[in-house]
Amino acid sequence: MRNLIRRILLALSLVSAVLIGGGACVAQNTNSGDLRGTATDTTGAIIPEVTVTVTDIDQGVVRTYQTDGAGLYDTGPIPEDHYKLTFTKEGFETLVRGPVTLTLGIETVNAEMKVGTVSTQVTVTTDVPQLNTESGSLEPTLEADTMDELPQVGSGNGGGADWENFIQLMPGAVGTPENQNGEAPGQGNNVGTSASINGNEPYQSYLQDGATTTLPMSQNSDVTIFETTAEVKVSATAFSAQYGLGDIVYNQITKSGTDNFHGAAYEYNQNNALNAASYGFGTGSIPHLRFNNFGGAVGGPVLPRGIFHKSFFYFDYDHTINNGTGNVQTVTLPSTAELGGDFTGNFTNSSGASVPFPTLYDPTTQTVTTEGEGCPCVTRQTFASEYGSNMIPSAMIDPAAKAIITYVLSTKGYPATVNTYGPNNFQILGPAGQSPETKFFGRWDTDLASNNRLTLTETESDAPSQSPAIFYPLQGQAQDVSRDNAAISDVWTVSSHVINEARLGFTDQLNFFVPYSTNNSYPTLLNMPSLQDPVFPNISINNYWSGKVGSASHSVYKEMVFDPSDVVTMIKGRHVLHFGGEFLINRADSTAWGNENPGNFNYSGNYTSQSGSSTAATSGDAFADFLLGDVSGWNANNTPEFAGRWKSPQLFVQDDYKVRP
Repeated sequence: MRNLIRRILLALSLVSAVLIGGGACVAQNTNSGDLRGTATDTTGAIIPEVTVTVTDIDQGVVRTYQTDGAGLYDTGPIPEDHYKLTFTKEGFETLVRGPVTLTLGIETVNAEMKVGTVSTQVTVTTDVPQLNTESGSLEPTLEADTMDELPQVGSGNGGGADWENFIQLMPGAVGTPENQNGEAPGQGNNVGTSASINGNEPYQSYLQDGATTTLPMSQNSDVTIFETTAEVKVSATAFSAQYGLGDIVYNQITKSGTDNFHGAAYEYNQNNALNAASYGFGTGSIPHLRFNNFGGAVGGPVLPRGIFHKSFFYFDYDHTINNGTGNVQTVTLPSTAELGGDFTGNFTNSSGASVPFPTLYDPTTQTVTTEGEGCPCVTRQTFASEYGSNMIPSAMIDPAAKAIITYVLSTKGYPATVNTYGPNNFQILGPAGQSPETKFFGRWDTDLASNNRLTLTETESDAPSQSPAIFYPLQGQAQDVSRDNAAISDVWTVSSHVINEARLGFTDQLNFFVPYSTNNSYPTLLNMPSLQDPVFPNISINNYWSGKVGSASHSVYKEMVFDPSDVVTMIKGRHVLHFGGEFLINRADSTAWGNENPGNFNYSGNYTSQSGSSTAATSGDAFADFLLGDVSGWNANNTPEFAGRWKSPQLFVQDDYKVRP
C-alpha cells in the first residue's frame, strides 16, 4: 500500500509541476494507440460493468478494463499492435472482437451484446472501420507494411530509404517552393521537408515515440531509420489538444519486439550504371553515383523473463557509404610569369580578344596635387618608365606574398605551371567527398506489472564526413555530425478508469566543422605575425584564384532539448478527460559559422592603378597589389562559444464527450 501511495504522489507531483509552470496552450504528445467504445445490448441500452479483456496478439500481453456507468471503456495509451477484445458479463453472451489493428490514435470498438449465457461465444473478425468517428481530425498514417512495397527514390546525389519520400502521397499534400526552387519532401536524415497539406503553411513539428525532437536553434530534426519505423502519424487538421499548436505534426513510432523472434537484412544501392540519362535533347551525361545503405535488425522476447512480467527488445544497425565524385571546375589562376611579377605580353579578355595587360603603376612614387580641375589628384609613375618593363622588381615583392605563393604551389591539386593568361585559363577535377554514416537503434519494452508498461528507445548516429575542395587542403573541411534521440515512457493503469502516461525525451545534435588548413605555425610559415588564429588566411584577389584562396569555416554547433511530460486520462460517465503538459528545456552551446577567422585580406588593383581607382581595362591589377602587399581591406575575428538557455512550459486540458453511445 505504501508503494502505491508513493507512486500516486510521484505521478501527481510531476503533473502539478508541469501545470503550475504552464502558460501557453500547447502540450505533450503520445507514442501509443487507444481503444475506446461503448457496450450496449441489442436494443441500444448501455451495459455498465462489462469486463473488457484486451489481448495483444503479437506480444501476448493481457490487459483488463471495465465499462463505467455510461457503458464506456477506454484503454488509454497502449502499444500499436493487433488486439483481440473479449467482452463478458453475467447474463450476456461473450463477445470476441478481433484481430483489431491499432495504430497511433484512437480507434472505436463498440460491443453489441446479446442476452444469454457467458459460455456462449460470438466472434466478430472484422477489423476497425476506415472511417474515424472519434474526431474530425485529418490524420493519415504511413505504415511500414505499405512503405516497404513502394519504390524509394532518394533525394540529391544518392539517398537511402526514407519515409519522407512518401509524404506527397498523403491526401492534400504538395511540395512547396523553397529558396525559389521547387522543393519536394524527402530530404534525408536531417529533416528538411517542405510540405503543405490542405493549404497549411509548410511548418511542422517532429516527434519520435511521442517526444519532441526539433532542435531549438537550427530547427533540425532527425527522421527515424526506415527499417525501424513502424508508422508515422501525420496530423494536419483539427488534431487533439495534446499535440499543441502547429501546422503539421509528424509522430514517428518505432518498431518493438514480439513474442517470436524476427529479423531483417536490407540494402539500398544506387549506382550511375543503373541510371538513365536526363530527359532532354543533347543532355546525355549521367552524373557519377556510388551509394550504399545497408543494415540488419532483430527483435523478440527477452529470456529469461525473470522478475519481469513480459519483456521485448528490438535492435537495428544501419550504415551508409556515400562516395561522391569531384566536379570539373573552370578557374582563373595567375600564370607562372605573373606569380613572379611579370605582367608583360597579352591575355585573352572575356570577349576572346588578345589584349595587353593593364599598365601597372608604382604606388611608392605617388604624389598628390590639390589644385586644378578634378583635384585633389593622385599621380604615379609606371613600372615601365622606372624599370623598363611592365614588371614588378623581385625586391619589391612582399615576403608574405612570396610565402603564400610557395605554400599554395605546394598544395595538392595545384598545377606545377600555368602558361596561359586570362580568365578561366585552367580546368581541374575537384577531389571527391565522402559521407559515411553509422546508426544504431535499440528499443526495450517491459511490463513491470500487468498494469504498468515501461518503454525505452535510443537512436545513435555518427557521420564523419570529408569535404575536400579544389586547393586541397586549404579549402577542405572535416565535418563530424553526431546525433542522439532517446525516450523513456511509463504507462501506468491506476484503475480501469484512470491512466497515467509519463515520459522523458532527449535529443541532441553535435556539429564539429574543422578546416583542413589548421596549423599553429602559420604566423611564422607565412611571415604574417598578425594572424589571429591557427588557420590559413583568406586571400581574396579580384579576378584571380577563383575569387579566394583560404580556409573553410571552423564552427561548433551543440544543441539539446529535454522533454519531460505527463498526461492523465480519466473516464467518468460519458466523459474521457485528458490533462497534462510538458516542460521543454532547450540548450545551445554554439559558435557562429566561421567563428575563427585569422584574417580576410582583399586586393582590388587600386594601388597599381594610375589614379588609385581600379580600372582593369587600362591600369592596375589586383594580383600586382597582392605581390606588393598593398591590401585594400582587412578584417579578422574570433567568436567564442555562446550559450543559449530557454524553457517552455506547456499544458492542455481536453474533454471528449460521448453524446450518444
